[in-house]
Amino acid sequence: METFAYLHAAQEYEYPEEKEINLKWVNPAALTLLGIACSTWEVNLASVAHAATASRGDSGADVTRLQDLLRNAGYFPTAPTGFFGAFTEAAVHDFQKAKGLAVDGVAGYHTFKILETPVTPVAPAPIAPGTPVTPTVPGSGVGTAALGFGDSGLRVTQLQDLLRRAGYFTGPSTGFFGALTRDSVKRFQQANRLPVDAFAGQATLAALGSAPAAGATLGTGSPTIRPPAITRLLRQGDSGEDVRALQQRLLATKYYTGPITGVYGTLTEAAVRDLQRAKGLPIDGVFGAKSATALR
Repeated sequence: METFAYLHAAQEYEYPEEKEINLKWVNPAALTLLGIACSTWEVNLASVAHAATASRGDSGADVTRLQDLLRNAGYFPTAPTGFFGAFTEAAVHDFQKAKGLAVDGVAGYHTFKILETPVTPVAPAPIAPGTPVTPTVPGSGVGTAALGFGDSGLRVTQLQDLLRRAGYFTGPSTGFFGALTRDSVKRFQQANRLPVDAFAGQATLAALGSAPAAGATLGTGSPTIRPPAITRLLRQGDSGEDVRALQQRLLATKYYTGPITGVYGTLTEAAVRDLQRAKGLPIDGVFGAKSATALR
């Protein structure tokens, strides 16, 4: 055995040129294909390694990119925050449902892939002469059939426009009836003493059609936004109509750019801090009597 090993080592030492010569017989085309395959494999590995997954509680650059993509697609109506909270999760839910994906609220490979795919606008087909027109609810311009969660199309866009005009919807008119639209319908129904079922039926559409523009003072023709009536200190974590009124006032005075949610979150606190800083008040992010006076 030792003799065999010695002979093998000696042969490797004495005739190294044979191995170099053998390489010359390899087909250059095969080497080229092998190089391309290796490059493709490396690219695929890199793509997998950098595939982002974002879910509730995450924060950072991937979440900011996700919110930017959702905003461009019309599902996230505010500036990116970099934090994946309930609002972002609802937007992901709506997008996944609209695109026929598994609805789990987690932005994985497939969600990101579709979000990043450019969409070519499609012009609406012309209406042929004699085509029957869907009857509309007087004043609303929207068809009479009830609209609910998951619906999409022009009628949903019209509904969202009406809700925005009445001050109950702050997102973009996407034409998709998602969580934001559903919650807006429920708030409108509650405020107008309608059955709160989250469906935009004839009664809701008729009320929207006759509703004055948000903040309008009847009889004057000039829209005004009244300061919120504050009956308690408001701070992060609070919720309710008084928080909603505060957000609307902060939005009107350019301190707030987020959605009207009725929840005192980080965006609302930041807006209150900006107000306090601008008015020379102690900056604590808590909205109290002095902040309310400064906001008038």
